[in-house]
This record gives sequence, C-alpha cells and structure tokens, in this order.
Amino acid sequence: MKRLNLREGRNEETVSLPANVAAAISALNVANVSPLGNGDWSISGVSKVGVIRVADWQVEITPKVLIDRLFFMMSFSTDQRFWQEQDVILGSGATLLDTIAHSFIRQAAVALGRGMHQAYETFDDALPIVRGRLDIPAQIGRRAGLALPAQVIFDEYTVDTVENRLLLSASLRLLHLPTLGQAHRAAIMKLTQRFEGVRPIAPGRPVPQVHFQRLNERYKGAVALSELILRNTSLEHRQGENAASGFLFDTWRIFEDFVSKALRASLARHGESVEMQSSSFLDQGREVVIRPDILVHSNGFIRAAVDAKYKSEKNGRFPHADVYQMLAYCLRFRLTEGHLVYARGEEVLKSYVIDPPGVTIHCHALNLDQTPEMLLADVDLLADRITRPVSARADEPICGFGEAQLVEQRPMTARAVPRRPPPLEY
Repeated sequence: MKRLNLREGRNEETVSLPANVAAAISALNVANVSPLGNGDWSISGVSKVGVIRVADWQVEITPKVLIDRLFFMMSFSTDQRFWQEQDVILGSGATLLDTIAHSFIRQAAVALGRGMHQAYETFDDALPIVRGRLDIPAQIGRRAGLALPAQVIFDEYTVDTVENRLLLSASLRLLHLPTLGQAHRAAIMKLTQRFEGVRPIAPGRPVPQVHFQRLNERYKGAVALSELILRNTSLEHRQGENAASGFLFDTWRIFEDFVSKALRASLARHGESVEMQSSSFLDQGREVVIRPDILVHSNGFIRAAVDAKYKSEKNGRFPHADVYQMLAYCLRFRLTEGHLVYARGEEVLKSYVIDPPGVTIHCHALNLDQTPEMLLADVDLLADRITRPVSARADEPICGFGEAQLVEQRPMTARAVPRRPPPLEY
C-alpha cells in the first residue's frame, strides 16, 4: 500500500503520483492539482480532511487543528449532549477515522445495552398471501389486476426500525473503508452480528429522520454518529476501471456549523432570538440572493448580522471580499453593525468603519487550539460583545479570543448614531 500524507492548509507542494490518484484528488475536491510533467503534480489549497483510497494508494489528509477539537466541533452539527471527551482519547497518532469509529462503537454499545429497540413499523410489500390490508390501487397499477402476489400494507412489531437500520448501515459503511484499523474492524464486525432481522438502507437512499422519545432516547448518540458516517462516506469517483472512495469532511462547514449553533445557544442565554441561514434578496428584482449565517433579533428588530468564516477570502482583485459580503447584509437589513468570525489564523482583526453609510464591521477570531470548555467560553464572550450596546464598547479594542492580544482598531468617524429603523418584512 502506497501512502500520501497531506495536511489541510499547507502551502503548495510537489509530489509524484499516478494520474488516476491525482484525478481522484481533484474530482473529490480535496485540493487544487496541477500537472508539472514527468509524473509530478503541484498540490495546493487542501480544503478537506479524512482519507481516500485509489487502487493501491491511500491518501490521508490531516486537519490543521487537533483531532479532538475537530471532533468536538462536529458534535454541534448533530447533538453535542451525547458526545463525551472519552470518545476522543485515542493517543496522538489517531486519525479522524479512528476517532469516529471508536466513538461509534462506544455509542452503539450504549444504544444496544438493553437490547435492540423494537417498534411497530408499517410495511408496503408484495406477498404470496394477503396480510394486513390490500393496497388496491397498487395491485391494479403494478400487478395489472393479478391476484398474486398481493400488494399489501401491514403493521408489525419488529427490530427492523429506522434506528437499527441506521446503525447497521453505518457499521457496514465503516467496514467497507479499507483504512479502518484492525481492532475497530473486528469490533464493528461483531456489532453487525447483533442486527439479525434488520435491513440496511439501500445505497443512494436519503438518510431517514429519527423522532426520539423515551423508548429510543438511548439511541441518540449512536444515531447522530450513524448520520455523520453515512453522509460523509458516500463519496466516490470512477475513472475507467479505477474507483476512488473517500471518508471526507469539509472543515469550513464543520467550523461554520459550530459557530452558528454554539453562538445561537449563547445568544439565547442573553435573551436574544436568532434566525439562522435565512434567505433574502439584495435587489428589488429579487435576483441576488443573500444568506447570512445568523441574524440576531432583539425586541422585534434585527440587531446584527453574523457570518462564520473558517479563513479569510484570499483574492487578489477583491482582498476584502468577506467585508464586502457583510456590508451587503448590513445594507439589506439596515444595520449599523456586522460581525465576521474567523478561525484563528493569519486574519487581521480590526473594525472597519464604512462611512457613509455609517456601518461598522467587526472581525473576530476563535482560537481552536483551546480546550472545548475554553472555546465555548470564548463563544460566550463573543455573544456578550454582540449584545452589548455600541456605547458600552466604543473604546474597547478588537481582539482575538483565547489570548489578550490587542489589535489595531480603525477610528470611528464622529457622527450621530442613526435611529433604529422599523423592522423589515421579508
């Protein structure tokens, strides 16, 4: 097995690869790949983390943040209450796949500790006998009026529930990953033997939704991980006889989900309501769609717009594209403030005062190398800054969270603060 190790965010590097491996990396949007000749390729802009397998090559992409921090942020796209710190204690050499497989085994043990969940399920099937009630329209449409097989609908108390199908399907998907460690593979193979009478979800079918109540509450953690596994292992690229399969994550999406949902919880504790990913139009012709990550509401008014950015946009022609985007949000919703939240990196943290129209755009950064508790504490500080009146923080320097680093703040133009406009209808 030949290996290629890439790291998210690393500068451009030159590697020797077969053409089919380079094509798979490009097709799966892992990185920008350019041919240099003689089997050499330039790889830059690595934007995913995880692992892919192409023929006898294994490509591992390591995140630039710690695995346990990335895993913690992932929990906010499901239900973080059921994710525990023990899930990620695997040693410094653990990969993202190791971490997820380990946690899945633990959560599945919790779910199945009192036996498999059973419930009444409705089945629509063709049987040699009539069971339940006959589906007459289907019998006529599909069977052209023939008596058998009978198209019937019936209820049955069974272990073939949505929860168990998700766990079985996630187990099988993990077993199909050639990079799964031997210890985890053995544990998951043993786990699949418990799902007798359960059908896996057919490939290509959407991941079904689970509605939790007291009887299936113990499945929450395992179902959350199953959904994570099924949504991120469905990647495949085919070129001729070569197939590439991957277990990949977009780190920018993980970060933006984390900021949006953690900040929503913090703002709620301040008594503010939050609207997430609300679509609107910038122009009167309703052609230019805008979708801020968060709109903060206070007393019926939109108070501020917040957008999470894993890294700042690097564009030679538009070096401040993120600021332009936030300015569009502020103009559309008649706001005097907007907030850009970055992962700590090379971003310049400052306040941009746009005059006219008197809009201030604040840039913040979260230090992802902190412990989860400290990271959430910094999100609380960010929520506090957003909700405080402008007059209470006019002289406060902008800083990156996680360390008291003072950064330049552009002076605000002296002007009367405009009166809050009436709420918009959109």
